[in-house]
Amino acid sequence: TLWAWGLNTSGQLGDGTATQRLSPVQIGLGTAWGKLPARTGDLFTPVLARDGTLWTCGDRSSGVLGHLDPTVPNRAWPTRATQTLSLPTLPALSVGLPVILAATSDSQLPISYRVVGPATLSGNLLTPTAAGLVQLIAWQPGDTVWATTEPLRQSQTVTLSTNANLASLTLSAGTLTPAFTPATTGYTATVSYSTAAITVTPTLADLTATGRVNGALVDSGGASQVLTLAVGANPISIEVTAQDGVARMTYTVTVTRQSAIESWRQFYFGNATAFTGDLEDFDHDGVLNLFEFAFGTDPTVQGSGVLQYNGTFAGGTIGATGQPTTVFEPTATGIDYRALFVRRKDYVAAGLTYTPQFSADLLTWVPGVIVPTVLADDGTHQIVSVPYPPFVSGKKARFFRIQFAPAP
Repeated sequence: TLWAWGLNTSGQLGDGTATQRLSPVQIGLGTAWGKLPARTGDLFTPVLARDGTLWTCGDRSSGVLGHLDPTVPNRAWPTRATQTLSLPTLPALSVGLPVILAATSDSQLPISYRVVGPATLSGNLLTPTAAGLVQLIAWQPGDTVWATTEPLRQSQTVTLSTNANLASLTLSAGTLTPAFTPATTGYTATVSYSTAAITVTPTLADLTATGRVNGALVDSGGASQVLTLAVGANPISIEVTAQDGVARMTYTVTVTRQSAIESWRQFYFGNATAFTGDLEDFDHDGVLNLFEFAFGTDPTVQGSGVLQYNGTFAGGTIGATGQPTTVFEPTATGIDYRALFVRRKDYVAAGLTYTPQFSADLLTWVPGVIVPTVLADDGTHQIVSVPYPPFVSGKKARFFRIQFAPAP
């Protein structure tokens, strides 16, 4: 034990008072003390504990106590300073979701934690690993200046989430109708013909849930796999399974990809309704809307004219799209007559058919038997040629036309 007596004007006896002691008084309750130095100060006293720590008390002027913080008053020993520990209430815990622990002490020393139950602890990161009771213990061990705190405890029963909702849902193209709300599970969207594929981005309301788009796993807030769109209706399923593996919610988006001619109508006619049918003439120039579409001309501008081709039968460029025409070139054996017409480059994928037909008298028409040759291609349209047949029904072929049919 440690005992002291004598002058105590600056608390140098370490009993927590400034009272002079004429007889020995015990200092604190500790028993693990070493020896006093051979010489002590007039108004302060150092003492060495058996664990190697050095304690001082009394007048701290000139830093003789070894503590340079001017806010620390004259001190008594062997009592270390009391510190206050604060542990905020834990948020709702979920299996697999880490939580940052934020206990603090007015000593600003690092906090120690311990966890009991189905959870792991890494530094100040607490992660529940299964359902059950999780108990957290926090304390600050102290140092030579600050005393150890009493431990603070919190506990919480962790359950598996049943939340299978989406927080948001977006498409890479098109707009959801109606606007997204978590409680609405059915949506539609329309995209143009040029949109041949899309992705879906679902954001989970609970990150412990699992999301799938058309059966394939997708990260919350991440784009799904690329989904190819056929012309027409394309149902897309977004399934959310809650953490408990039982609760499920299925959202459905039906994406309608317009046909080539539907997108063309939308582009040129917008919301207009008069004279917008395939067999009507929007600009009243004598060319039906269907043929304006087939041959790449503007249905809102009168006088589309015939196509303009720059080149030879070996190849060239498109000067302008327009109505079909006949072109000829001299050859070593005579004249090579060709029927030239414009067709969409994507005519096969769009389900369009262009059939050249030839006649000698405008009464009898027969289809051409030679596959058209592509002479020019601008990425959207092509100019192609088909040789005139020598004869139609025993007579020289003199006329041609294009029979065009859109996809049904």
